Amino acid sequence: MALEDAACLEQVLGGLDAPMAQRLQTYAVQRWKRNAQVQARSIRNGKIFHARGPLRWGRDLAMQMLGERLMDVPWLYNGPPRVT
Repeated sequence: MALEDAACLEQVLGGLDAPMAQRLQTYAVQRWKRNAQVQARSIRNGKIFHARGPLRWGRDLAMQMLGERLMDVPWLYNGPPRVT
């Protein structure tokens, strides 16, 4: 997330012809949604990957049946949208 933050900050500071306060506000708005989305996914994954008992068995069965498709999250690994 830090690398994405730095890239977004570079885009916002270098690309917009606006007052600095507006540029920083644009940066904050752009990054908040994605960071919140990644954090929510991380919390969800923590619950799934550290499950115990019957939930763990269900998780293992689903991973055996669906394999990598279960883990495919292109919105995460394709990077954030570019600042416009």
